[in-house]
Amino acid sequence: MGVHLPFLPSKKRIGITIEDDGIRVVETSQNAGAVQVHQMGMIPLERGLLVGGKIMNQQALEQQLSAAKNQLLLSGNKVCLAVPSSFVVIRKIALPRVPDKEVRPLIEIELESSVHLPFSRPYFDYYKLPKNNVWALPNQFSAEKLGSGEEEQYLVIAAPGELIDQYLSLLKVLRLEATSVDIEPLALHRLLTSGGMELSRNMLVVQLGVRSINVGIFEGDIPEFLRNIPLDLENYKNSADENEPSTKELLQFLERRSAFSNFAEELARELERVINFYQFSLKNGIVKLDTMYLTGDFPDLDKMVRFLRERLPQLKIAPLPLEHIEHVGANQAMLQAFSVALGLSLRG
Repeated sequence: MGVHLPFLPSKKRIGITIEDDGIRVVETSQNAGAVQVHQMGMIPLERGLLVGGKIMNQQALEQQLSAAKNQLLLSGNKVCLAVPSSFVVIRKIALPRVPDKEVRPLIEIELESSVHLPFSRPYFDYYKLPKNNVWALPNQFSAEKLGSGEEEQYLVIAAPGELIDQYLSLLKVLRLEATSVDIEPLALHRLLTSGGMELSRNMLVVQLGVRSINVGIFEGDIPEFLRNIPLDLENYKNSADENEPSTKELLQFLERRSAFSNFAEELARELERVINFYQFSLKNGIVKLDTMYLTGDFPDLDKMVRFLRERLPQLKIAPLPLEHIEHVGANQAMLQAFSVALGLSLRG
């Protein structure tokens, strides 16, 4: 058991997200329940170097990062990196009852043979599900194949190893080393728990962005369902109008033309589809979601919260609570834009 000595300096940690428009970097430390932000910024990237998280020109991207690496004023070089949700796949697997040390090798065998994934050479992690967990879809693998009637349920979270390796090479250009790789919903869940608040057992965390929306659904601390919704805010403006406006300018532009409500309505419909699929197709109507948190690089998050409260009155909807984050000069909108990187930096 560790002993906390408050008069000693807290260890600083770094979280990084790699996105189409830039690389977000956050360095934090924790002390007495508060999260102190020491560095928070973004290395902008030229448009087209990354598209939908895929690297389109590795050499040009590395050259741009090499020119920017001296801008980083970090205390260390060990980081936690996020995998974009659009590349993450979740599968449920039933395995025979085996010792803990044999679970990972057995899952590896199944991922190579029986479980279909849309990519090769996956990196993965897994959760052992409680016996009372409800999941209506069929298992990808059954212990009965091995002649055993006793089985245990596992949730396997996988991502393409090739993509992760490409991201790791980008970090080396910045003289950084990833000690862990995480998924975005888990980073946000970690940020929620760092505030010490009591969380709902059945909740959604929604990341709003200009080009897509990510939805993560939790039962307890297990990320049971992920969905990337390719809802591009720029599709709601006339292509002949402003070229590449900022996120804030784009939203103001849409509001002037009454197009924001169209975007918000479509978002509400997509969220309803996700909620209904999870509650009734995956959970047989036994589990009911009751809470939704919104976050992300999206101007006027409060306006979207108010809109969704009217459209989805069955849910308690609020911005991701970040009152326990301490950073001089950063407003709530800026913290929400860096929320995933903040959560990554809290990983031990």
